[in-house]
Amino acid sequence: MSLPRLVRSLLNLPVTSRFGGIRSLYIQVQETPNPLSLKFLPGQAILDHPRTYEYSSVASAKDSPLAMELFRVDGVKSVFFGEDFITITKKDEETDWGVMRAEIFSTIANYIESGKPIIRQSGSAPVHEDTGVVKRHVRFFL
Repeated sequence: MSLPRLVRSLLNLPVTSRFGGIRSLYIQVQETPNPLSLKFLPGQAILDHPRTYEYSSVASAKDSPLAMELFRVDGVKSVFFGEDFITITKKDEETDWGVMRAEIFSTIANYIESGKPIIRQSGSAPVHEDTGVVKRHVRFFL
């Protein structure tokens, strides 16, 4: 099955908890113009401000516990947070989204359900102010 067909077939599936029950959190997946990236939409705001955060390594993610957890998923190259989405970029084309997707879903769902903040407000996280219309549109599609 092709990646686009696989991704479409998996949209809107409920996430199961580690205890076997069905969660009320639905995470949608959207393709991006970059075939190495997928956009995960948990159906709710994950940030309480109109900024974006981008992490390209575990070291750069020290202010985001969720980004640090996502980097534990084998194949994750970068993590990008928007107000209501998370874009994950994988390391290369050989890395299988099918394998990564389940672990990414579980990590995102567990973290959001924990109620912990996505970003610790220490001031040193890589913050990108939304300054222009073009930049906002580019980030939206990521």
